[in-house]
Amino acid sequence: MLQLHQKIARLLELKKTELQQKKQTTVVKSLLDAATAMKMPPSFSSAIKQANKITLICEYKRSSPSEGEINGARLEEVISKYEKGGADAVSILTEPNYFSGTIVDLKKASELTSLPLLRKDFVIEEYEIIEARANGASAVLLIAEITPNMQRMISVCKDLQMDALVECFTEENITLAVDSGASIIGVNNRSFVDLSVDKNRALALKQFIPKNCISIAESGVKNSTGVQMYKKAGFDSILIGTSLMKAAVPEKLLAELVQAAGAKI
Repeated sequence: MLQLHQKIARLLELKKTELQQKKQTTVVKSLLDAATAMKMPPSFSSAIKQANKITLICEYKRSSPSEGEINGARLEEVISKYEKGGADAVSILTEPNYFSGTIVDLKKASELTSLPLLRKDFVIEEYEIIEARANGASAVLLIAEITPNMQRMISVCKDLQMDALVECFTEENITLAVDSGASIIGVNNRSFVDLSVDKNRALALKQFIPKNCISIAESGVKNSTGVQMYKKAGFDSILIGTSLMKAAVPEKLLAELVQAAGAKI
């Protein structure tokens, strides 16, 4: 277990309180009923694993522990730009305290786009997976360093017809993910210890991701050079958020990323 940055540790403390309050408002059974009544979401795994290109998971986030406030642009505006610009999937931050997100953002996004949606949060209970399905998610982020009972959590995702993206930081994390049945593995270049970014982490750990798993490089991509680097390394997809949210003209940056993603190396 990593020695978590104080902001991440505090976030997890607040998460427990948040979940207690949510379960008092909406009990698990009613949430599960809502989830199972939802139509089948678009396939996240099919969208991010495509021949002859590295796919782009574009993220909507207003703020983060490392950056503070990033961009308060309306969800509708950002989703529209991502969809028109060629994103293959969209990641929605739903953590309220450090990312200024909400589960309502996920629900709203599902009504705005037909692209598969990833619920990105610090998931520690099955309740959050059910909640994701009830609000239109196609996939849920599970963090190897934080999410307990990984095998069970992946199983819950599958039972609800969603994919699980297991986020890793070390070779040991990847082993845990694979042993737990993960089929999508992401490597986060951002440290949960000091919040710094090391773009070489994903490159170094790629060799430990089985070839039958979908591989995703997360954090640190700022331009087409980064896209080409991870494409050359054999990654199937890239998750990019801060750079797009901070860009003066996000449509221009996304166009450059999309071109690089489909370019021959």
